[in-house]
Amino acid sequence: MESNYRSVDVIGATAAFFVGAAAGAVAGMLLAPASGRESREALRDWLKDKREESREAVISRKERVEAAIAAGREAYERKRSEG
Repeated sequence: MESNYRSVDVIGATAAFFVGAAAGAVAGMLLAPASGRESREALRDWLKDKREESREAVISRKERVEAAIAAGREAYERKRSEG
């Protein structure tokens, strides 16, 4: 049971890290010595890239979870049929 709490802590810490990194990047973009239009364009492009990267990461993790569930079901059915 204790390992579940640790994994939640790791997930929370990881999420906090990425939120902080994103906030720092946005602040840096807004405070950079560039024109407002250039900063907004750069920020928009950066956010578009990050959104796509996030989407790809979610799809990848979803595929891994689905594969793990399928493997678990197969193992369960194998054990069930053996005994």
